[in-house]
Amino acid sequence: MADHRPIEQDGFVATPNGLSLREDGSETGYLRSTRDRGPLVIEGMHAAPAIALNFEARAGGVTKYGSDDGKVAVHLEIGARGTGAFYYAFKITPARALVATTIAVDFTIAFGGDPDFTWVPILCPEPGLVIPDHVFRSPAIIYKSGKHAFALVPDLDLFNADRRRPQFMYLEVRPNSTPKSPVKHDPPFASRVMIGFGQYQAIGHVFFKRDTRRHVSIRSGETAILAFHVLAFNGSTTDQILQRVNSFLWEEYGSKMLRKTLAPQVLPYDVNVKEGFLAIFDRHKLWQDFKVDGHDCGGSWQASWMGAKKMPVKHADPATFSLDKQLGKNMTRLVNRDSLLSKIVMYLSSKPFWIQAFDVLSRTFPVVARSAEVWNNAWFLNVRTAYAFAHFGQAWDDPVLVDKARRALELVLSLPRERGLFPGIVMPGKPGVEGYATVKGTRGFHYVDEYSIVDNSLTMYWALKLYQDHFPDDRILARAKDLLDLVASIQRGNGEIPAYLSVKAQGDRCSIVPNECLAGSASSAAPLMLLCEYCKLVPGKAVLDVARKIAAYLVSDILSTNKWHDFEPFYSCTNLPTSFHDARTGVHVMNALCIYWCAEGMKELYKLTSDPRYLEAGEHAMAILSLFQQVWRMPHLSINAFGGFGSQNADAELNDARQGLFVRVYMEYYLLTRKREYMDRGIAALRACWATQLLPELASECPGAIKGIGTVNGIDKGMVGENYGHSGHDQRVPGYVMPDWGIGTAASAVAYVKRHFGDIFIDFKERAAWGIDGIMVHHASFEGNKVSIKCTIIDKKHQAIIKACDAPGGIVIVAINGVERARMHGGAGMASELVELSLAVGN
Repeated sequence: MADHRPIEQDGFVATPNGLSLREDGSETGYLRSTRDRGPLVIEGMHAAPAIALNFEARAGGVTKYGSDDGKVAVHLEIGARGTGAFYYAFKITPARALVATTIAVDFTIAFGGDPDFTWVPILCPEPGLVIPDHVFRSPAIIYKSGKHAFALVPDLDLFNADRRRPQFMYLEVRPNSTPKSPVKHDPPFASRVMIGFGQYQAIGHVFFKRDTRRHVSIRSGETAILAFHVLAFNGSTTDQILQRVNSFLWEEYGSKMLRKTLAPQVLPYDVNVKEGFLAIFDRHKLWQDFKVDGHDCGGSWQASWMGAKKMPVKHADPATFSLDKQLGKNMTRLVNRDSLLSKIVMYLSSKPFWIQAFDVLSRTFPVVARSAEVWNNAWFLNVRTAYAFAHFGQAWDDPVLVDKARRALELVLSLPRERGLFPGIVMPGKPGVEGYATVKGTRGFHYVDEYSIVDNSLTMYWALKLYQDHFPDDRILARAKDLLDLVASIQRGNGEIPAYLSVKAQGDRCSIVPNECLAGSASSAAPLMLLCEYCKLVPGKAVLDVARKIAAYLVSDILSTNKWHDFEPFYSCTNLPTSFHDARTGVHVMNALCIYWCAEGMKELYKLTSDPRYLEAGEHAMAILSLFQQVWRMPHLSINAFGGFGSQNADAELNDARQGLFVRVYMEYYLLTRKREYMDRGIAALRACWATQLLPELASECPGAIKGIGTVNGIDKGMVGENYGHSGHDQRVPGYVMPDWGIGTAASAVAYVKRHFGDIFIDFKERAAWGIDGIMVHHASFEGNKVSIKCTIIDKKHQAIIKACDAPGGIVIVAINGVERARMHGGAGMASELVELSLAVGN
């Protein structure tokens, strides 16, 4: 019998064959080897049975086990790493070269019972699907049933040092999985969790399947290490587990990366923004001034394409425009799951050869149509980009840029309305041609003849941000009030707001007809954002009551099940049926957009009411959102993806443009909670926003983003790719660029942060300081009314905005690298100062 002398901590008992809890004289299994001899499995050409390990030694808090049959030597180290945390490192050394399809650790989940919470980085709805290292953003498998729970986390430091063998994880949840069989190991109906080495391939758009036709190998005498952390919980709530897992990932990996280097930032953000705006206005010429019913408006087009040769922008004819005809021209036909063309495109979208071939073709020849369309929807929100135009126009003393911001806002205010609802797409005529056409709404890329309450709410939300920070036009409040009156009138008894609406004329009156396509989704979180933002400016019980009812609905129907549905998983490239659920992992399809809407709405509702339930709900949403963030520099990618975000758990994107939306939310949660991890994560996300920008300066940090693009110093310079690795491979997106979803999200994030948090942010209450734009704070010391900051400053950064909160009264002195740089007025509110940094560069 194998000698499995255990390592014990806080009642948990770890051995080579698993993990258990000793409590009140009984023992509850957590993880148990699926095979009789042990959890390590080698399968394939040089297969070996599960390997039994015997105790060897114990020293320095680490227990060592080993086995050597003359063919393969296996050594295991298990160490305790804090409360309920254990570290497993399997060291495999073959006497002769070992070639296998799978080298993995396979555990049965032993405490049984149906789970009440599970988490995986990507769904695995079909047999053979796995969680590959391509989506190891914040890699963790979490499983909770009753009072017992665990999280499995790969050792990313080890993986970062050696990625010769791809890794995967796997979770299979089987209902009613309490082991009842007298056979202790491998009950056929038990839930399982696995981590190991093995090849995989992207399929469809986009899941990942084990590829057993290809192998992983270990050379003769070489030692391969498969290592992971297990965090065990007893009696913890789901929120406590999520907080612990996120904090563990951030402290173990993210925080160290944030403070090690400024990468992937290589330029002051002002430079990134200027190059982005030049790409929109001068290089791609995507802006047009036009009139809407006599009002001076304008906007930038929703999309363009890379390449020296581009098709001319095509304008709609306002006099003959037909929605039915237009449907055949836009991306609706590519993402309609019922069309043959869509099925072909979706199949090829995970095939690197065809992606690259299409990329080269479309950038070499002008084959992709470009349309004159201004969008204001959840993705392509032109008025959000206008916030950046307004901020930088004022900061750079550029009246032309400020005028563009005014025109983009005027477009939103001047559009015709029905009960407060307004079109999401505007198609102006050619320059010099009067008139414009509109489309009421969108579902992702689909044109629909219905209004989207999500798109309208987010548009007016950003109009209110412009009202507060740049253009105090009372029409913004009036238009927002009209929309919110409608929201109140259509709210259902459970608090939900229908996502899509038609307006039907009935004589002199009109009625609102909801579409049920996203009933039961988290879409109501978008109008919650608008309600709270409006209530900050115009307090009122009626508006607040509507917001409270939405919050109650989100807590009872969304947060309780983590069913984070909005339009994107069902009406974009993933194109899933709305009934989709992954029974194999127990996880719903989740999209990061509606998680962010909920986190933002709950944050502001808490500030309005001081009700701690809303802060608790908001932090739950933030915890789920954080699991989509890349907490390390993924070594298998040709870009530095640290700090970026994925989009959802049914697709493969990394560094998606939506990360710019999350930056300020993290920073504002810091102000509410003073949890430093929030500020850290926001700064990391801001750095990631520009990692896919087409600039030669990024060649060292993010070569994959500009690989093969001969126009990176020409017409395409400054554009920002939507994301990276969307196909499931180390590959940039093929050719398309969307100004509001890339440049716009990144520039608006920088604009908002500079205005509200500065380039250096100092918190006197917490005695903490952060560098935000091109500045890394190494140390900050506080003495009375003076703070001394030691920092590194990026090249070409010669000025910085310093902002401070909870500063003492009187004059506050800020010294940077030993030189007094600012004297700020302290006291209540946020102190602010613009300072010169020229003498501090390089220190």
